[in-house]
Amino acid sequence: MTTGLLGSADLVANTLTTICTLPAGSQSFTVNVCNRNATNVNIRIAPLAAANPPVNAEYFVYDSGLQANNVMQLSGLTSGSAKLVVVYSDTANVSVNVYGV
Repeated sequence: MTTGLLGSADLVANTLTTICTLPAGSQSFTVNVCNRNATNVNIRIAPLAAANPPVNAEYFVYDSGLQANNVMQLSGLTSGSAKLVVVYSDTANVSVNVYGV
């Protein structure tokens, strides 16, 4: 199991962004999303087996509202090996960090 920062990104509006590829083996991880805007944003997060757009069943966060100048943290997440962690925001100026735990 890998610990520490696995990937980070400054999201582009309306674009699905790959943050990292989880290491081989079962991996526990945490996702931090920081809204640096003065307005609310909507966030989507999914782990993917391949670099294709996620299907609805793959999302574990879908259009969840993140308040202005606020943080969302999802911890204790577990996924299989070599999954891509992808994040989407409907607005720019959103930071994402994924940590292995």
